[in-house]
Amino acid sequence: MSFRPVLATWDSKEGALRVLPRFRNVAGAQFSDGEEYPIEVREHRSSKSHAFFFTSVNAAWRNLRGETAEILSTPNHLRGWALVQSGWHDQHIVEAPSKDDAMKMAMFARALARDEGYVEIKVIKHDGQWFVRSRTPRSQSRASMNKEEFQKSSRDVLDVLSGAIEVTRKQLEREGRNQGEHG
Repeated sequence: MSFRPVLATWDSKEGALRVLPRFRNVAGAQFSDGEEYPIEVREHRSSKSHAFFFTSVNAAWRNLRGETAEILSTPNHLRGWALVQSGWHDQHIVEAPSKDDAMKMAMFARALARDEGYVEIKVIKHDGQWFVRSRTPRSQSRASMNKEEFQKSSRDVLDVLSGAIEVTRKQLEREGRNQGEHG
């Protein structure tokens, strides 16, 4: 079961967390009396910085040219590519018996990943052995990244994107800010 986050306040007199009224139904449906549950504090990310990041990604996507624009066909696809390029990805490597098998495995992996957004799949030969490597971008959702991770991944992504369109990160951020104000 996947748990949905709930908000609570700390009651120091009682030494207890109190679930906010608007989250009582969610808490009641997923928690059982007497059970222990880990608590993780997540700092709220600013909606403004979140939106600003995505308008900057959109600005980079609008400025792509040539083959890159054809391959990275949506802003989200571009963001996924930049997350992988900047190291914000999960990686899986599978050994293949031969080059032909590696190619078939890669084609199969590509077909499975078709609806996943951006996935980098490569066939690699290392020390005479064939491998298929897949890299999928990490989610930047509020549930997946805390405030610091989101800020760092956003800076890294904008650095990659600004290099791809040959501008500085500051120029890309300015374009994103202007788009956010007028878009």
